[in-house]
Amino acid sequence: MSKLKSRIKTQHQLSFHGDYSCETVAFFDNNILVLRLWDQQASQPLLQFRRADDLQLLLSLPLAEYDGSQIFCRWGTGLALLGKSGLWFWPSIAEQEAEFYPLHNGDVLQQQLNGQQYQFTPLQMVALDEQQLLLRMSGANNRNGRAISWLFINEDGNSHIVNRFKELDDTEVLQLPVFAQTQPELAAIAVNNGTIWSLCYPQTGAKQHTANVNVLVPYQYRLPKTLLGSLSKLLGAGQKRELLLQPGLQSFTGGDACFSENHQWLWLHPKGKSSLDCYAIGSGLSQHQISLTPGQNLGDITKRQAHLSFWDEKHFLVHNGTQLNLCEVLLPTTTA
Repeated sequence: MSKLKSRIKTQHQLSFHGDYSCETVAFFDNNILVLRLWDQQASQPLLQFRRADDLQLLLSLPLAEYDGSQIFCRWGTGLALLGKSGLWFWPSIAEQEAEFYPLHNGDVLQQQLNGQQYQFTPLQMVALDEQQLLLRMSGANNRNGRAISWLFINEDGNSHIVNRFKELDDTEVLQLPVFAQTQPELAAIAVNNGTIWSLCYPQTGAKQHTANVNVLVPYQYRLPKTLLGSLSKLLGAGQKRELLLQPGLQSFTGGDACFSENHQWLWLHPKGKSSLDCYAIGSGLSQHQISLTPGQNLGDITKRQAHLSFWDEKHFLVHNGTQLNLCEVLLPTTTA
């Protein structure tokens, strides 16, 4: 594994006009950051989109006006935001007005069985393609990732959810030794070149937050390999597509793992180490390793305070709620 250095390109102070505290900062795309702020006076959260180079404000969304939801994703060149009442879509960050698609069947997120009420909560949203979105869903009455739901806009102008469209119940997954004693927890999903990658780990106890092992599970949205599926593909109708498990399950060491925001890389902070390892999704090959140091990326931010977000294998940010460092990995130059 190549050990590379990094550097701070730009530093920003996260202080804005008004009484705001900054909770999170992440990449929305390679040039735009998304910040979740807390408006102290209004006692409500804000979602703001700002240019990375100078923090110029592009779009500000008081989330109380959108059902208080904080589930959003990049959809094409625009923004999708999911609330209890429906789906809002901004074709671009430059536009202030959103298209709204009422949620036709929001009741599927609540079920009643034997007098007990069960609630399923969307935890993450990603774009499957230009017409469809995927949701990482919680289990019943908790916030542990358990399944993938399917969200689409119908011809009637309403949005629809197929709840728990895909459970993590494939035999090949459950037979892995790491899941012999406990169910897999779905930590994140990413869509890369038509493959849906699920980041899973054995369900941890309430006091344990770091995974002992990380597993990448690949799916594709396609017709099943059956006679009916083949006929459906030929005729263009009939059998519905499914999320089908693909070859290439990958296991990684324990630690805190996350996808890059462009869904092409996996970044892993191995348990007990101060380094960060970068892997190309799909290849399982480690690309490089960097260290968190004051001189290279932390600046005045302590390791304990540092929160990170990665755009790709090179560009990342470090923040502590008041200071923001935009950093880059110094990749080796290649010669022809």
